[in-house]
Amino acid sequence: MPRNLNNWTFDLARKFLGSRGFTLHRIKGSKHIHIGMINGELAMPQLHYHGANESFSPSVMKSIIRQSKIPQEEWINWSEE
Repeated sequence: MPRNLNNWTFDLARKFLGSRGFTLHRIKGSKHIHIGMINGELAMPQLHYHGANESFSPSVMKSIIRQSKIPQEEWINWSEE
């Protein structure tokens, strides 16, 4: 099922990043910083944990997408297996 920017939770974003080869780099307070390589470039998106079932706002999701360097279409078209 395609997702839009309104229905991403911490757990789903973490699973998506994991499916793209990202790993947890460190935790600082509520920030979970992941690290991975996308097209030969280092990317370090930060996921703020405020509850596993809390949805990120669209502006926060856009920031996470920008930090991850993964095209937004891949995020939206991802289906959880």
